[in-house]
Amino acid sequence: MKIPFSDQAYDRMLASLFVRYPSFGSVGAGAYKPGLERMREMCRRMGDPQTKFRSIHVAGTNGKGSTCNMLAADFAASGLKTGLYTSPHILDFRERARIIETDRERAGRGESQVTLIPREAVWDFIQSHNGDIEELNLSFFEITTAMAFDWFASCNVDIAVIETGLGGRLDATNVITPELSVITNIGYDHMDLLGPTLSDIAGEKAGIIKPGVPVVIGESGPESDPVFTRRAASLSSPLTFTDAGGFTALPQDARTPIAGAIGPSHCFAAGRCSENIQIEKSGPSIRPGVASGFTESICMLSARAEGLEPAVARVQSDSMAYLTTRCDSEADQTIFRGGRFQTKRSGVPGTGAPGEKSFRSASDSSGTAEGLDLKGSYQAKNLNTVLTALKVLGREPDMAAISHAAAICHFHGRWETLLESPKTICDIGHNEHGLKYNFRQLDDLLDNGTYTDLVMVYGSVKDKDVDAVLKILPQRAHIIFTAADNHRAMPAGELLRRAAHKDAEIGGSVSESVRKALDRCKALEANAGRNGTLAKPLLYIGGSTYVVSEAVAYMNGDRNNKQ
Repeated sequence: MKIPFSDQAYDRMLASLFVRYPSFGSVGAGAYKPGLERMREMCRRMGDPQTKFRSIHVAGTNGKGSTCNMLAADFAASGLKTGLYTSPHILDFRERARIIETDRERAGRGESQVTLIPREAVWDFIQSHNGDIEELNLSFFEITTAMAFDWFASCNVDIAVIETGLGGRLDATNVITPELSVITNIGYDHMDLLGPTLSDIAGEKAGIIKPGVPVVIGESGPESDPVFTRRAASLSSPLTFTDAGGFTALPQDARTPIAGAIGPSHCFAAGRCSENIQIEKSGPSIRPGVASGFTESICMLSARAEGLEPAVARVQSDSMAYLTTRCDSEADQTIFRGGRFQTKRSGVPGTGAPGEKSFRSASDSSGTAEGLDLKGSYQAKNLNTVLTALKVLGREPDMAAISHAAAICHFHGRWETLLESPKTICDIGHNEHGLKYNFRQLDDLLDNGTYTDLVMVYGSVKDKDVDAVLKILPQRAHIIFTAADNHRAMPAGELLRRAAHKDAEIGGSVSESVRKALDRCKALEANAGRNGTLAKPLLYIGGSTYVVSEAVAYMNGDRNNKQ
């Protein structure tokens, strides 16, 4: 017998859910259940809701959430009813599953209708599927993923942007077959679960690449690139590296326009050559008809289509090539398209094949995060990844919508201003790969005189490479170490001991630490005023999603917020 819904019953059920099926955020690796068998069976029992809407799949070490929200803002602005599944949440569990609806005009003003999965929908899902959840012994993340898929399908979303939880290959979200896979970047994080090297981590993230489905890589790397190119080649999946020219060679008919860039191209390793392309072997492991397996630094590709001269592929690493050819003009470039080589004039509109558009390389698209309401300097990389992804999908980016992504999607915790006086910013960046950009931006704000003093509230969880982060902390900051109300949190005293920072002081909890930090900022301003000088302190809160979550709750006056 189902228990009737009430807010009180919902709160009790949700608290019980966190206890019975603890999240990764609560207990760490103990909540991680790799493998897709349970999730596939759960989806089968629900009628495979994940097959009832189009999807985009996003993985990566950092930038997944921002990338997902920018993509969702663009889709919604074109009138698509857009589902958005991300994690973790900041204040409300229901933030994980959202539906965004707007139009181009409203999106340009940062306006939209955002619907969090309703409490009643969460309640009904758990009530209806409690037996399946227990029988299959689902993890917390598997439950929330299944719930999101079910809700998106029931609401008839046009498309959903799905963020992986951890890794990719064995992640619960990896039961979808998306229209595009995106891997933002590869850095050191969760090495105990994903492997000790960047190649290992890339291998897990590359698991989201599906046969024939285009994939965009946000940031190249010498250890990760060969992993992605091999995986893409084995599955004939069109591959684009955003920061290496932004061009993708899609295995489709050459008459179909491709939303890629023109110029010295990052060659798609898995592009299958048509019969009129002959690969002249200059190294082992090159299979006839397949542009992959290059092991020598130079190989010759003879283009017998379009009357082109032989082209030379200069291979930078395992099966990645920059393609050039001898043309009538130095401005002409040869690109591999639809199994054929074609020539276009780089940077000159209207000189391509009939009916095709000219596109800039993603590396030329914006290049900065200026104008975005996602203010972190690291958003420039995410922006270029988003622009490349949209071009691969054949969409003209709606920059007005993308620039208002945080407002449109009600997205929080990414270089977000919580208070104007003193200026208080929070960011959930939590590993060295992501925090180096934050800390560099903080140093720049001091260097250029925007702020005179920096006060930081910093906390971390135990399973992060804390020492690597402590080494790059801004040296001019007044640091208040803290520990979130979470048993994964590293004690503030341990952080202080490791940092050995002369200006540090320990906060017993985030609430007290935020108050201390605010008091310190005010004291800096007051002391400067008494001395006849000017102080403009900046307060930065971060190091952990849970520190940010509790700080946001405190700033909102809800000191007792837990989930």
